[in-house]
Amino acid sequence: MIGFAQIQDNPLDPSSPLNEHLGGVQFGPYRFDPAERRLLRDGHDVPLPPKAVDLLAALIARAGRLVTKDTLLKEVWPDTFVEEGSLPYTVSVLRKALGDESTECYIDTVQKRGYRFIAEIRTVQTGVTAKPLSADIEGATAADVEAVSPTRRRSHWTRRTWYSAFAASMLLLTGGASVLMRDSASAVVAPLPRARFDIPIPDHVEPFAFGGPTISPDGRQVVISARVDGKPRLVIRSLESTVPLTVPGTEDAFDPFWSPDSRTIGFFADGKLKTVLAAGGRPVLTLCDGIGPGAWGADGVIVFSNGGPLYRVADNGGVPESVTTLDKFRGETNHVVMGFLSDGRRFVFSDNRRLATYYVTSLSSPSERHKLAIPGGTQGVMDLFTSNDRLLYNKRGTITLQTLDEKTLELRAPVALADGWSKPTASRTGTVVFRSSGFPTTQLVWVNRAGRRLSTVGAPDTYLSVELSPTATRAAVVHAGPWIYDMDVWLADLATGVFTPLTDHKGLEADPAWSPDERRIAYSSDQDGHRLPFVKDLITGAEDRLVDNDDDIVVDDWTADGRFLIVRERRRSVSALPMTGEATLRRLIAMPAPTDQSQISPDGHWVAFQSVGSDPVNLYIAEFPSFSGRRQVSIAGGSQPRWRGDGKELFYLAADNMMMSVEVGSGTFATPRPLFQAARARVDGMSQYDVTPDGQRFLIVQPIQSPREAFTFLLNWISPDSQ
Repeated sequence: MIGFAQIQDNPLDPSSPLNEHLGGVQFGPYRFDPAERRLLRDGHDVPLPPKAVDLLAALIARAGRLVTKDTLLKEVWPDTFVEEGSLPYTVSVLRKALGDESTECYIDTVQKRGYRFIAEIRTVQTGVTAKPLSADIEGATAADVEAVSPTRRRSHWTRRTWYSAFAASMLLLTGGASVLMRDSASAVVAPLPRARFDIPIPDHVEPFAFGGPTISPDGRQVVISARVDGKPRLVIRSLESTVPLTVPGTEDAFDPFWSPDSRTIGFFADGKLKTVLAAGGRPVLTLCDGIGPGAWGADGVIVFSNGGPLYRVADNGGVPESVTTLDKFRGETNHVVMGFLSDGRRFVFSDNRRLATYYVTSLSSPSERHKLAIPGGTQGVMDLFTSNDRLLYNKRGTITLQTLDEKTLELRAPVALADGWSKPTASRTGTVVFRSSGFPTTQLVWVNRAGRRLSTVGAPDTYLSVELSPTATRAAVVHAGPWIYDMDVWLADLATGVFTPLTDHKGLEADPAWSPDERRIAYSSDQDGHRLPFVKDLITGAEDRLVDNDDDIVVDDWTADGRFLIVRERRRSVSALPMTGEATLRRLIAMPAPTDQSQISPDGHWVAFQSVGSDPVNLYIAEFPSFSGRRQVSIAGGSQPRWRGDGKELFYLAADNMMMSVEVGSGTFATPRPLFQAARARVDGMSQYDVTPDGQRFLIVQPIQSPREAFTFLLNWISPDSQ
């Protein structure tokens, strides 16, 4: 086998027949031909001094990697003493020729270390459309390979090592690349072996329960929304470092996405679209209002979702402009952007309807849509991730790839890559990343008011939340499956410890709430494409959808008189759904910030709920149903409110998992006091405990084995045939 070191000792000579295949590289509007030492833009020569040509060759040979100053000085000025200032001057000359002085979209400066060529490159043949190098080498003959002779070395760097470094770099960086293997008789082309490996996530970094990583376009860094020592932040994990870094100024950030040059991260926090340099060095920049997600295209344009049509804004801020138009005839209420194609102008988006449809449109002609033949909806198909001509998604626990022909916009057949838990992402180089596990193994445990363990219920499993029946003889438990959106509601007989499935729709069923007579259970389900409230009769087995809506609606509580189901829409509003007569949503309040887990007091006079957008999350109470007289109850954080059966005590979990008690009088709420330290699984948006009507015992979902949290990487699993 010809290894990298061997190739360097046996450089390719420009006269070799193989050079007919190694015609050059294409990046943006430029083409660089090393054999001719020519740089062309749209077919016209771009004048360059000799040393600028050598510098460009050295950088492209290691495209995507840092090239140190010392290395460049030695290779561009071999056997010659030059001042260090010669290098930045030559870089400046090269940047000016490339029109890269202000945008730096081709050559990235790594302060005090060197430079990196960051543009996407493709190999080209003379007079032929650009294509991957692997296809060229596969056409080489044994004679071509034998023409690689150590006796033909040249004294100049580009003549001596350019072809060897260029060939090795392209073989390593091209997705589905090939390596040359030879024996005494022939040359054999074999693909690089597939590789799957994990990078563990440190214990002090806790990814959000339903979140996944996003890899940078150059494949060198991964960013994720997570809690660091209990505080929500963006966390970057460079593949060149063993230490994850917290990004300053990204409190409560979610839906991160990368700029095309992999230097800047866009994200959403506090209802705003913001950006921050991945390497730090300047404050966070707030661009405009936005709720996400977003995608970064060419020419400094960001397209983002904002609870309606898609908008565009410049990456340095400004007034957003609408891009798409909602099709009211089709019932569209919200568009969601998935990502840009390789030209940076066309992008993929979803209409976010039940059994969602995915489209390709462009910034120049957004009224023209091309429908993609992808199974729609969240039932079985998780949100797409778009990386150039690749569409990736998680289909019921299988990381799935579909390649898009960017000319015809036709999709190839789906390809299953691997089992996985979260939404996958991919770099331009074809590296795929996802989380392979996410939920802990748990046990239902009874404890008393002092926190003393009394008994357990059933065997350990992946239980996420618990809801006691009004008589506390049964419990509705959310059970997690093998992927992020596979959950079902199970019923637990607390006397026998026997669990039986209540739902089984191969999707997401969660948020159970018991009717006062214990005959029915309401829950939210995505079986119709997105989350809506359903109710199931435990005697007859009849299951009904309670209301139709184009927005996600999740269940919070069932009032003690049985008249209303309290539900939340994704757009921060709380509504009451009548359980008799016409099932029409009655909006109670549109919250200024996201809320969760609204719980109505037994007498129907109060509502307790937790904030979502604050750090830490805190517990509030207000009069019901007006939501007037809102006030904060918790101290130093509070979530997961539960009422005692007589309404005279309110429980919640503090930020440090201390179980807290608040005595409730006639319109008064006492200072919270601690009861015990609770061990519970942290799963956002779900209640990990419930309390008996007399307030004496607590049933808690306790973790007994944490998941092996890691980023899973797939290398070379996207073959040349899929590109």
